[in-house]
Amino acid sequence: MVRFFLKKVADKLQGKSSKAAASLPDSVVAKPQSAHGETFQPVKEKGPQPGTSDAESGRPKRRRNRNRKPRREGETRLPDQDAGKAPAPASTPPAKAEDWNVMMFDVPPSPGKTRFHDLNLRDELMHAIAESGFEYCTPIQAQILPHTLLGKDAFGKAQTGTGKTAAFLIAIMDNLLRRPIEGERKPGVPRALILAPTRELATQIVRDAEELNTYCGFNVVAVYGGMDYEKQKRQLQEKPVDLVVATPGRLLDFLRSQDVHLNHVEVLVLDEADRMLDMGFIPDVRTIIHRTPTKNHRQTLFFSATLNDTIQRLSSQWTQDPVTVEIEPEQVAVDTVDQVVYIVTEAQKFALLHYELN
Repeated sequence: MVRFFLKKVADKLQGKSSKAAASLPDSVVAKPQSAHGETFQPVKEKGPQPGTSDAESGRPKRRRNRNRKPRREGETRLPDQDAGKAPAPASTPPAKAEDWNVMMFDVPPSPGKTRFHDLNLRDELMHAIAESGFEYCTPIQAQILPHTLLGKDAFGKAQTGTGKTAAFLIAIMDNLLRRPIEGERKPGVPRALILAPTRELATQIVRDAEELNTYCGFNVVAVYGGMDYEKQKRQLQEKPVDLVVATPGRLLDFLRSQDVHLNHVEVLVLDEADRMLDMGFIPDVRTIIHRTPTKNHRQTLFFSATLNDTIQRLSSQWTQDPVTVEIEPEQVAVDTVDQVVYIVTEAQKFALLHYELN
Protein backbone atom coordinates (compact mmCIF):
# COMPACT_ATOMS: atom_id res chain seq x y z
CA MET A 1 0.00 0.00 0.00
CA VAL A 2 2.83 2.40 0.91
CA ARG A 3 4.70 1.38 -2.24
CA PHE A 4 1.67 2.18 -4.40
CA PHE A 5 1.30 5.61 -2.77
CA LEU A 6 5.00 6.52 -3.30
CA LYS A 7 4.81 5.52 -6.97
CA LYS A 8 1.80 7.75 -7.54
CA VAL A 9 3.58 10.73 -5.91
CA ALA A 10 6.66 10.13 -8.09
CA ASP A 11 4.53 10.09 -11.25
CA LYS A 12 2.93 13.44 -10.33
CA LEU A 13 6.31 15.08 -9.66
CA GLN A 14 7.67 13.83 -13.01
CA GLY A 15 4.64 15.28 -14.87
CA LYS A 16 5.11 18.73 -13.28
CA SER A 17 8.80 18.85 -14.23
CA SER A 18 7.95 18.01 -17.87
CA LYS A 19 5.39 20.84 -18.03
CA ALA A 20 7.84 23.31 -16.51
CA ALA A 21 10.51 22.39 -19.04
CA ALA A 22 8.05 22.85 -21.88
CA SER A 23 7.20 26.37 -20.71
CA LEU A 24 10.84 27.49 -20.43
CA PRO A 25 12.49 29.40 -23.33
CA ASP A 26 14.89 27.64 -25.72
CA SER A 27 17.91 29.30 -24.09
CA VAL A 28 17.13 27.61 -20.75
CA VAL A 29 16.27 24.19 -22.08
CA ALA A 30 19.37 22.04 -22.37
CA LYS A 31 20.33 21.32 -25.95
CA PRO A 32 21.87 18.07 -27.10
CA GLN A 33 25.65 18.01 -27.14
CA SER A 34 28.27 16.01 -28.98
CA ALA A 35 30.90 13.86 -27.32
CA HIS A 36 33.28 16.89 -27.34
CA GLY A 37 30.73 19.12 -25.62
CA GLU A 38 29.68 21.00 -28.81
CA THR A 39 26.10 22.07 -28.92
CA PHE A 40 24.15 21.12 -32.05
CA GLN A 41 22.37 24.10 -33.68
CA PRO A 42 19.16 23.36 -35.57
CA VAL A 43 19.53 24.03 -39.31
CA LYS A 44 17.04 26.63 -40.56
CA GLU A 45 15.58 26.14 -44.03
CA LYS A 46 16.28 28.91 -46.48
CA GLY A 47 13.55 30.25 -48.70
CA PRO A 48 9.81 30.06 -48.23
CA GLN A 49 8.24 27.13 -46.52
CA PRO A 50 5.99 24.89 -48.53
CA GLY A 51 2.66 26.55 -49.18
CA THR A 52 4.06 30.12 -48.84
CA SER A 53 3.84 32.58 -51.78
CA ASP A 54 6.64 34.89 -52.94
CA ALA A 55 4.76 37.87 -51.54
CA GLU A 56 4.56 36.26 -48.09
CA SER A 57 8.20 35.27 -48.12
CA GLY A 58 9.40 38.70 -49.24
CA ARG A 59 11.07 37.42 -52.43
CA PRO A 60 10.52 39.43 -55.65
CA LYS A 61 8.60 37.67 -58.36
CA ARG A 62 10.75 36.23 -61.13
CA ARG A 63 9.84 37.29 -64.64
CA ARG A 64 10.31 34.55 -67.15
CA ASN A 65 10.73 35.23 -70.86
CA ARG A 66 8.26 32.95 -72.60
CA ASN A 67 10.14 33.39 -75.89
CA ARG A 68 13.47 32.32 -74.38
CA LYS A 69 14.77 28.98 -75.62
CA PRO A 70 15.61 26.22 -73.09
CA ARG A 71 19.25 26.11 -72.02
CA ARG A 72 21.37 23.42 -73.58
CA GLU A 73 23.65 21.19 -71.53
CA GLY A 74 26.88 23.00 -70.61
CA GLU A 75 25.65 26.34 -72.02
CA THR A 76 26.33 29.55 -70.11
CA ARG A 77 23.85 32.28 -70.84
CA LEU A 78 24.21 36.01 -70.33
CA PRO A 79 21.41 37.87 -68.58
CA ASP A 80 18.52 38.68 -70.89
CA GLN A 81 18.83 42.39 -71.54
CA ASP A 82 15.30 42.62 -72.91
CA ALA A 83 13.60 40.70 -70.11
CA GLY A 84 10.34 42.33 -69.15
CA LYS A 85 10.19 44.44 -72.33
CA ALA A 86 7.36 44.07 -74.79
CA PRO A 87 8.52 42.70 -78.15
CA ALA A 88 8.90 45.39 -80.83
CA PRO A 89 6.22 45.22 -83.54
CA ALA A 90 7.44 43.98 -86.89
CA SER A 91 7.69 46.87 -89.35
CA THR A 92 7.51 46.61 -93.13
CA PRO A 93 10.25 48.65 -94.82
CA PRO A 94 8.99 51.22 -97.33
CA ALA A 95 9.01 50.22 -100.95
CA LYS A 96 12.09 51.28 -102.85
CA ALA A 97 12.42 52.22 -106.50
CA GLU A 98 15.04 49.51 -107.08
CA ASP A 99 12.51 46.86 -106.03
CA TRP A 100 10.34 47.82 -109.01
CA ASN A 101 10.86 47.87 -112.76
CA VAL A 102 8.83 48.98 -115.76
CA MET A 103 8.11 45.39 -116.77
CA MET A 104 5.80 45.19 -113.75
CA PHE A 105 3.67 48.00 -115.26
CA ASP A 106 2.04 46.31 -118.24
CA VAL A 107 0.09 48.65 -120.53
CA PRO A 108 -0.79 47.35 -124.00
CA PRO A 109 -0.30 49.67 -126.99
CA SER A 110 -3.49 51.33 -128.20
CA PRO A 111 -4.04 53.00 -131.59
CA GLY A 112 -4.10 56.79 -131.33
CA LYS A 113 -2.88 56.79 -127.72
CA THR A 114 0.54 57.49 -126.22
CA ARG A 115 1.68 55.35 -123.31
CA PHE A 116 3.97 56.76 -120.64
CA HIS A 117 6.23 53.81 -121.54
CA ASP A 118 6.80 55.44 -124.94
CA LEU A 119 8.39 58.55 -123.37
CA ASN A 120 11.44 56.79 -121.87
CA LEU A 121 10.85 58.27 -118.41
CA ARG A 122 13.00 57.45 -115.40
CA ASP A 123 11.91 54.41 -113.38
CA GLU A 124 11.30 56.54 -110.28
CA LEU A 125 8.66 58.51 -112.19
CA MET A 126 7.17 55.48 -113.91
CA HIS A 127 6.75 53.78 -110.54
CA ALA A 128 4.72 56.73 -109.21
CA ILE A 129 2.71 57.00 -112.45
CA ALA A 130 1.87 53.30 -112.23
CA GLU A 131 0.70 53.63 -108.62
CA SER A 132 -1.43 56.64 -109.59
CA GLY A 133 -3.25 54.48 -112.13
CA PHE A 134 -2.27 56.48 -115.23
CA GLU A 135 -1.70 54.39 -118.35
CA TYR A 136 -2.05 56.72 -121.35
CA CYS A 137 -1.17 60.38 -121.82
CA THR A 138 -3.82 63.05 -122.23
CA PRO A 139 -3.67 64.99 -125.53
CA ILE A 140 -1.59 67.85 -124.11
CA GLN A 141 0.80 65.42 -122.41
CA ALA A 142 1.23 63.39 -125.59
CA GLN A 143 1.96 66.49 -127.67
CA ILE A 144 4.13 68.54 -125.30
CA LEU A 145 6.18 65.97 -123.33
CA PRO A 146 8.29 64.70 -126.27
CA HIS A 147 9.64 68.27 -126.58
CA THR A 148 9.85 69.39 -122.95
CA LEU A 149 11.63 66.17 -121.94
CA LEU A 150 14.40 67.26 -124.31
CA GLY A 151 14.70 70.59 -122.49
CA LYS A 152 12.85 72.74 -125.03
CA ASP A 153 10.64 75.69 -124.09
CA ALA A 154 6.90 75.34 -124.63
CA PHE A 155 3.72 77.37 -124.82
CA GLY A 156 0.56 75.45 -123.98
CA LYS A 157 -2.98 76.68 -124.44
CA ALA A 158 -5.04 74.43 -122.21
CA GLN A 159 -7.66 74.74 -119.52
CA THR A 160 -7.75 73.11 -116.11
CA GLY A 161 -8.58 69.41 -116.28
CA THR A 162 -6.61 68.67 -119.44
CA GLY A 163 -3.63 67.16 -117.62
CA LYS A 164 -1.32 70.15 -118.07
CA THR A 165 -0.19 70.07 -114.42
CA ALA A 166 1.14 66.54 -114.75
CA ALA A 167 2.66 67.52 -118.11
CA PHE A 168 4.97 70.15 -116.64
CA LEU A 169 5.62 68.24 -113.38
CA ILE A 170 6.76 65.14 -115.28
CA ALA A 171 9.05 67.28 -117.45
CA ILE A 172 10.57 68.99 -114.40
CA MET A 173 11.19 65.83 -112.39
CA ASP A 174 12.56 63.78 -115.25
CA ASN A 175 15.00 66.54 -116.21
CA LEU A 176 16.19 67.04 -112.62
CA LEU A 177 16.66 63.29 -112.17
CA ARG A 178 18.82 63.12 -115.28
CA ARG A 179 20.98 66.06 -114.16
CA PRO A 180 21.79 65.47 -110.48
CA ILE A 181 23.95 68.09 -108.76
CA GLU A 182 27.11 66.78 -107.17
CA GLY A 183 28.52 68.32 -104.03
CA GLU A 184 27.03 70.54 -101.35
CA ARG A 185 24.03 72.75 -102.11
CA LYS A 186 22.85 75.85 -100.28
CA PRO A 187 19.34 76.04 -98.78
CA GLY A 188 16.81 78.42 -100.29
CA VAL A 189 18.13 77.94 -103.84
CA PRO A 190 15.53 75.97 -105.86
CA ARG A 191 16.28 74.19 -109.10
CA ALA A 192 12.73 74.62 -110.43
CA LEU A 193 10.04 77.26 -109.87
CA ILE A 194 6.31 77.11 -110.60
CA LEU A 195 4.30 80.34 -110.40
CA ALA A 196 0.52 80.12 -109.92
CA PRO A 197 -2.02 82.95 -109.51
CA THR A 198 -3.88 81.62 -106.44
CA ARG A 199 -3.24 79.69 -103.26
CA GLU A 200 -5.83 77.07 -104.25
CA LEU A 201 -4.07 76.33 -107.52
CA ALA A 202 -0.66 76.24 -105.81
CA THR A 203 -2.01 73.76 -103.25
CA GLN A 204 -3.32 71.50 -106.00
CA ILE A 205 0.01 71.61 -107.84
CA VAL A 206 1.89 70.66 -104.64
CA ARG A 207 -0.49 67.76 -104.06
CA ASP A 208 0.12 66.43 -107.58
CA ALA A 209 3.87 67.00 -107.21
CA GLU A 210 4.03 64.98 -103.99
CA GLU A 211 2.23 62.09 -105.69
CA LEU A 212 4.74 62.00 -108.56
CA ASN A 213 7.62 62.59 -106.12
CA THR A 214 6.96 59.37 -104.16
CA TYR A 215 10.17 57.69 -105.35
CA CYS A 216 12.15 60.69 -106.65
CA GLY A 217 13.23 62.13 -103.30
CA PHE A 218 12.89 65.81 -104.22
CA ASN A 219 12.25 68.52 -101.62
CA VAL A 220 9.07 70.36 -102.67
CA VAL A 221 8.18 73.58 -100.83
CA ALA A 222 4.95 75.59 -101.15
CA VAL A 223 5.16 79.37 -100.79
CA TYR A 224 1.87 81.30 -100.78
CA GLY A 225 -0.09 83.79 -98.70
CA GLY A 226 -2.58 82.98 -95.98
CA MET A 227 -0.20 80.52 -94.30
CA ASP A 228 2.43 80.78 -91.56
CA TYR A 229 5.30 82.86 -92.97
CA GLU A 230 7.87 81.57 -90.46
CA LYS A 231 6.95 77.95 -91.15
CA GLN A 232 7.48 78.46 -94.88
CA LYS A 233 10.76 80.24 -94.16
CA ARG A 234 11.98 77.25 -92.12
CA GLN A 235 11.04 74.89 -94.94
CA LEU A 236 13.12 76.97 -97.35
CA GLN A 237 16.13 77.12 -95.02
CA GLU A 238 16.17 73.64 -93.42
CA LYS A 239 17.69 71.82 -96.38
CA PRO A 240 18.33 72.26 -100.12
CA VAL A 241 15.16 72.88 -102.12
CA ASP A 242 14.47 71.25 -105.48
CA LEU A 243 11.06 72.65 -106.41
CA VAL A 244 9.22 75.76 -105.18
CA VAL A 245 5.52 76.25 -105.97
CA ALA A 246 4.60 79.86 -105.25
CA THR A 247 2.19 82.72 -105.70
CA PRO A 248 3.88 85.96 -106.83
CA GLY A 249 3.20 88.12 -103.74
CA ARG A 250 4.53 85.75 -101.07
CA LEU A 251 7.54 84.80 -103.20
CA LEU A 252 8.46 88.48 -103.53
CA ASP A 253 8.43 88.77 -99.74
CA PHE A 254 10.99 85.98 -99.47
CA LEU A 255 13.08 87.47 -102.26
CA ARG A 256 13.23 90.84 -100.50
CA SER A 257 14.25 89.19 -97.22
CA GLN A 258 16.84 87.12 -99.15
CA ASP A 259 15.45 83.86 -97.77
CA VAL A 260 15.21 82.49 -101.31
CA HIS A 261 17.47 82.97 -104.34
CA LEU A 262 16.44 82.22 -107.92
CA ASN A 263 19.79 82.55 -109.68
CA HIS A 264 20.08 78.75 -110.14
CA VAL A 265 16.57 78.03 -111.44
CA GLU A 266 16.81 75.49 -114.25
CA VAL A 267 13.09 75.19 -115.10
CA LEU A 268 10.50 78.00 -114.82
CA VAL A 269 6.77 77.32 -115.18
CA LEU A 270 4.12 80.01 -115.51
CA ASP A 271 0.72 78.39 -114.95
CA GLU A 272 -2.52 80.16 -115.88
CA ALA A 273 -0.68 83.24 -117.06
CA ASP A 274 -3.94 84.77 -118.31
CA ARG A 275 -5.36 84.77 -114.76
CA MET A 276 -2.18 86.36 -113.42
CA LEU A 277 -2.63 89.04 -116.08
CA ASP A 278 -6.28 89.61 -115.09
CA MET A 279 -5.39 89.80 -111.38
CA GLY A 280 -2.68 92.40 -111.96
CA PHE A 281 0.27 90.15 -111.06
CA ILE A 282 2.31 90.71 -114.21
CA PRO A 283 4.56 93.45 -112.67
CA ASP A 284 5.36 91.09 -109.78
CA VAL A 285 5.96 88.25 -112.23
CA ARG A 286 8.38 90.43 -114.20
CA THR A 287 10.35 91.19 -111.03
CA ILE A 288 10.53 87.50 -110.17
CA ILE A 289 11.62 86.44 -113.65
CA HIS A 290 14.40 89.04 -113.64
CA ARG A 291 15.86 87.23 -110.61
CA THR A 292 16.15 83.97 -112.58
CA PRO A 293 18.79 83.17 -115.22
CA THR A 294 18.19 84.56 -118.70
CA LYS A 295 15.81 82.62 -120.94
CA ASN A 296 18.65 81.04 -122.92
CA HIS A 297 20.01 79.56 -119.67
CA ARG A 298 16.75 78.10 -118.35
CA GLN A 299 13.79 76.12 -119.63
CA THR A 300 10.49 78.03 -119.58
CA LEU A 301 7.05 76.43 -119.82
CA PHE A 302 4.23 78.93 -120.35
CA PHE A 303 0.58 77.87 -119.92
CA SER A 304 -2.61 79.85 -120.45
CA ALA A 305 -6.27 78.96 -120.87
CA THR A 306 -6.78 81.79 -123.36
CA LEU A 307 -4.68 83.30 -126.10
CA ASN A 308 -4.63 87.02 -126.89
CA ASP A 309 -2.10 89.61 -128.03
CA THR A 310 -0.85 90.38 -124.52
CA ILE A 311 -0.36 86.71 -123.66
CA GLN A 312 1.48 86.12 -126.93
CA ARG A 313 3.74 89.10 -126.27
CA LEU A 314 4.57 87.90 -122.75
CA SER A 315 5.27 84.40 -124.04
CA SER A 316 7.69 85.72 -126.66
CA GLN A 317 9.48 87.80 -124.01
CA TRP A 318 9.97 84.96 -121.54
CA THR A 319 10.44 81.89 -123.77
CA GLN A 320 12.94 80.99 -126.48
CA ASP A 321 11.69 79.26 -129.65
CA PRO A 322 8.84 77.55 -127.80
CA VAL A 323 6.90 74.58 -129.07
CA THR A 324 3.25 75.63 -129.24
CA VAL A 325 0.49 73.20 -128.29
CA GLU A 326 -3.17 74.21 -128.30
CA ILE A 327 -5.80 71.95 -126.77
CA GLU A 328 -9.39 72.95 -127.34
CA PRO A 329 -11.74 71.85 -124.56
CA GLU A 330 -14.58 69.54 -125.51
CA GLN A 331 -17.05 72.05 -124.08
CA VAL A 332 -16.29 75.59 -122.99
CA ALA A 333 -17.66 76.28 -119.51
CA VAL A 334 -18.87 79.78 -120.38
CA ASP A 335 -21.13 78.41 -123.14
CA THR A 336 -23.16 76.46 -120.59
CA VAL A 337 -23.84 79.45 -118.31
CA ASP A 338 -26.68 81.96 -118.79
CA GLN A 339 -25.87 85.41 -117.47
CA VAL A 340 -28.63 87.85 -116.51
CA VAL A 341 -28.17 91.35 -115.10
CA TYR A 342 -30.86 93.15 -113.05
CA ILE A 343 -30.50 96.85 -112.36
CA VAL A 344 -32.28 97.56 -109.07
CA THR A 345 -32.09 99.96 -106.16
CA GLU A 346 -30.73 99.10 -102.71
CA ALA A 347 -34.27 98.70 -101.34
CA GLN A 348 -35.25 96.26 -104.12
CA LYS A 349 -32.32 93.84 -103.69
CA PHE A 350 -33.91 91.66 -101.02
CA ALA A 351 -37.22 91.41 -102.88
CA LEU A 352 -35.40 90.47 -106.10
CA LEU A 353 -33.34 87.82 -104.30
CA HIS A 354 -36.51 86.35 -102.77
CA TYR A 355 -38.13 86.30 -106.21
CA GLU A 356 -35.15 84.52 -107.84
CA LEU A 357 -34.90 81.91 -105.12
CA ASN A 358 -38.56 81.06 -105.41
